[in-house]
Amino acid sequence: MSCGVQEKLAEEERLARQEVDADYMAPFLAMLGDPDVDQLSHEQAYKLRELCLIDYKQQLVDRAELMHARFEKVISQPTPRKAKKQQ
Repeated sequence: MSCGVQEKLAEEERLARQEVDADYMAPFLAMLGDPDVDQLSHEQAYKLRELCLIDYKQQLVDRAELMHARFEKVISQPTPRKAKKQQ
């Protein structure tokens, strides 16, 4: 491989690693006014924890509702067994 190709591959790998290192707390910290993470007070840390838990619980509820809707759709579809009983 040429030196230019190696440099390009190294740059792509570096960019891919940056994408993986996303800050999952950023939206929650933004809700608190973007405080310095190293200087969070006890109250701020507790509020951050509560915001994360509320969001996580909502994600679980949304996922359960989606699963329930899919389940209802599947069981409402006619099956060969149901079709025979109706005849």
